[in-house]
Amino acid sequence: MHTKSILKNGTAAFCMALSFAACGEEDLTQHGVAPSSIADITLDADMNDIRPEQPITASIVLPTGGENISTTAYTWDMYNYPSDNVADGKAYYTFLAPDKSGNYTLEFHARYTFIGPDVNGNIYKDLTSTLDYTVTTCDIFSSKWGDNAAKTLEVHPSLMQNPSDNNIYFAQFDDRLSMIQSPKPQISRYYQFGAEGLEKITEMEIFSNTKPDAYMSKFALLCDRARRELGMTCEESYYVAEDNLNGSHTEFDVSLPVGEWDAAIGEKMQSGAIRVFARLQHGRTEMLISAFSTGNGNGEIYLVRDYTPAQ
Repeated sequence: MHTKSILKNGTAAFCMALSFAACGEEDLTQHGVAPSSIADITLDADMNDIRPEQPITASIVLPTGGENISTTAYTWDMYNYPSDNVADGKAYYTFLAPDKSGNYTLEFHARYTFIGPDVNGNIYKDLTSTLDYTVTTCDIFSSKWGDNAAKTLEVHPSLMQNPSDNNIYFAQFDDRLSMIQSPKPQISRYYQFGAEGLEKITEMEIFSNTKPDAYMSKFALLCDRARRELGMTCEESYYVAEDNLNGSHTEFDVSLPVGEWDAAIGEKMQSGAIRVFARLQHGRTEMLISAFSTGNGNGEIYLVRDYTPAQ
């Protein structure tokens, strides 16, 4: 009897010890718990008028709460750009709006990696916030005719005011009409404002070559690039005598490839005898390309592109 009693009591104690051990192991498991919700993304831009390639800063209030979290990672956009700007309980992300009009989505991701798995056995959890936004259609580049200077500076913060004319702002931009893709050549662009807002955009470059026909090849190529890149249609092309710009004009075919007569026109333009024009249009915008000698006597010409509201 004594021996049976000892065995019985020993077995009970052993079972109780196993039970305590199991309970202790359960108590030591640190289940991960992610924050319960995530905030909305906000932009520092007018959601009703976001322009192509407009610089924008997005922000979001960071989620709070959660338990037993070992690491947290914040990323932006579908390409998971790390958020390297976190301050005052918010994450920030500065980017350029897409260069084409249309509907887009911005994403923010918060990944919480746990010390121990959550109650469902997951070692991490992702919280995602999305924002749908629209890039608006413009009249030319990232502008609409009638924009005020403040809106234009919001879209192009690098613009500087012309010290001799407060109605003109200028900067260097990638040349949309260049065939060179990388790196894109830069071109001077001028924004002119009047009583009704933005009324004219001008781009200007200087070109020279030893061959007279190269001038007309360059001119024809500009017209072709305007057609391809900006959707322009050439309405007319002509040249006039430099000493009688209001006089009669002579029409010619500016289409590629250039003709044999282009060397003669190029030579006259190079020497400063004539000024060459092409008028193009797309939607609410008219484009006038003009080419004429700089007057330096070294064969250089100005190539000027004037964008104005279509009449």
